[in-house]
Amino acid sequence: MKRICYLLMNVAILATSASAAVYVNPCGIAVGDTAYYRVSVWPASIPDENLVWSADPASRVSFPQGPRGRTVAVRGDVPGDVSLSLSFATQVLGMEQNKPVVQVRVVEPSVVDVNVYIVCSTEGYAAKTPTEAQTIFAGVNDIYRQVGVSFRIVGIHSITNNAWVHIELSNGDWPEARELTAYATNTGGLECYFVQTIANVHGLSHAGGMVLEAASDTRAVAHEIGHACGLKDVYVNSPAETSLAVTDEISRQRLGTAWGSTGERSFYTPGLQQAELLRRLLMYGYDDNSPGCAFSYGDIYGLWYETGWNATNLSWETEWKLSPAPVGFFQHGNPHPVHQ
Repeated sequence: MKRICYLLMNVAILATSASAAVYVNPCGIAVGDTAYYRVSVWPASIPDENLVWSADPASRVSFPQGPRGRTVAVRGDVPGDVSLSLSFATQVLGMEQNKPVVQVRVVEPSVVDVNVYIVCSTEGYAAKTPTEAQTIFAGVNDIYRQVGVSFRIVGIHSITNNAWVHIELSNGDWPEARELTAYATNTGGLECYFVQTIANVHGLSHAGGMVLEAASDTRAVAHEIGHACGLKDVYVNSPAETSLAVTDEISRQRLGTAWGSTGERSFYTPGLQQAELLRRLLMYGYDDNSPGCAFSYGDIYGLWYETGWNATNLSWETEWKLSPAPVGFFQHGNPHPVHQ
C-alpha cells in the first residue's frame, strides 16, 4: 500500500528581484502573462517528475516550462474560467479522488489610468515625492497582476492647501476628505490623494477618489484600490463595535472558491485557523502588520459590515455580519474602476 501524501496550497511570494515581486497561486492570469502555482508535498522524497498538472479546459492555458513539479508556470492563452489540478504520474492512495484543484480565471489585461495628487503646505511640506508615488504603484502592479489589472500613472500633481494637510474627524465623518476628493473629477480613471495624516484611519475611499496618509505603503494603496474595485473589508473581530468574531479551523464550506478548493478536501495546512487565512487577504481590514496581499476568486467566510442610512433615527448605522464576505475579485470586483 502506498502512503497518502498531503498537499498544501500556499499563497506567498515566490521570488523577488530588483524590479518585481511574483505572487504564487493567483486566482487570475492575464492573456499573454505567465503565473506560478506551487504546492508542498509530503513525503519530500516524492520526485517532482511524479507531480503532473493539467487544465480543464486545456485550451485556455499552457505550461511553457512543462506540466511537472511542485512549482509550475502557467501561461494565460484564452479568456475564461479554468481549473488547474494536480495528479500523480504513479498513483498514490487516495489522491485521485481528492486531488487539489485551483479555480482560475484567464482575463484580458486591464490598464487603469491614475492621477496622483500630493498635498503640500505653504511651508514646503509634501506628503510624497513623485518618485515615492511611482515606486508605490510599481508595487501595486505586482499585487494586481494576480487579477490581470495594472495601473498607469498619467499625472502627478501638487496641491498647496494647509487645510488639507491634516484630515480631521467631525461627527463621524471627514469633511475635508470629501472636499479634497472633489478637487478633480471625471479624469477617466482613479484619483489618489496623499496627505500628511488622517484622523483615526490610514486611508479613505470615496466615489470621488481615495485619500491616504503620507506613511501609506504599497499594500495600503493597493487595499484602498480594492475598495474602488468594489471589494469590502474583512475582519477577524471588532471588539469596539461587536462581539462577533471568526473562530475555528478552515472548512470546505468557509472557503467557497477561495484559491479554488473545489473538492471534498481542503489542501491547506491541517489545523489552519480561518482567522489566519483571512489575514492573507489584501482586503483584510486591520493594520496589524499583516503582510497579506492575496486575492481570492470568490467570497470567503469572515466578519464584515454594511453601513446604511436609518431614516427614522436620521443616522448612519453599521450592521456586522459573519458570512461570506464580498472579497472575491471575480465575484464582486471591477477590473476597470473609475472615480466620478
